[in-house]
Amino acid sequence: MGDQKCILSVVYGFYTIERRKQLWESLTKIGRKISAPWPIGGDFNSVLQLQDRMRGNTISMAEIQDFNKCVQDLRLSELAWEGEYYTWSNKQDGSDRIWSRIDRMFGNYEWMMQWGHAATTYDVPFISDHAPMNLCLTFSQGTRKTPFKFFNVWAEHESFLSSVQQIWQQRIHSKNMQNIWLKLKTLRPMLRKLNVEEFKFIRKKIEKARIDLDRVQRSITTNFSDELLLEEK
Repeated sequence: MGDQKCILSVVYGFYTIERRKQLWESLTKIGRKISAPWPIGGDFNSVLQLQDRMRGNTISMAEIQDFNKCVQDLRLSELAWEGEYYTWSNKQDGSDRIWSRIDRMFGNYEWMMQWGHAATTYDVPFISDHAPMNLCLTFSQGTRKTPFKFFNVWAEHESFLSSVQQIWQQRIHSKNMQNIWLKLKTLRPMLRKLNVEEFKFIRKKIEKARIDLDRVQRSITTNFSDELLLEEK
């Protein structure tokens, strides 16, 4: 990075919600004192959105609210990324397998302004439960950025309006034009994330739908068999 300086924080989150509250409080205190570019990432051991887990226990608002508040208070933006959406699995077979997204890389405002083009790549987990994260840093000069495109289908999603309103009601900067620009910057990764989660990872959704269908069919078959046995008796 030459003479460019930044402050890097690597996170390993506790297993329980109560223990992780200490992490969010510590990160908030640290972040408020940082004015340099600040990338922060690792295993947060916490999901950020309701759709960040496939199978397993249903995600509750209590589970994600503290993490979300920490990200919003520090005005962090998730870095652009490549690879599979779900970064962790319990390595179980068949319907017992659980996927979740608990490994992330964020950047503060200063980082996004200077290194916003840098992307996180999620590699193949191999023997680990987690997908390794690689952050590739290159100078922005000569770097080709992928243009942002808005797809009308996003506006039809049930969470679109509420997500946009949540960001647009915030006062991020005292100057009006800077405030609007920062809101648009905040919306961009949110819309990209919506596109990835709802319209890209069809393979996993089809697999989940097939598992759900198989469970329903088995339940119907079992109930039907029980009814036949009762009739025979």
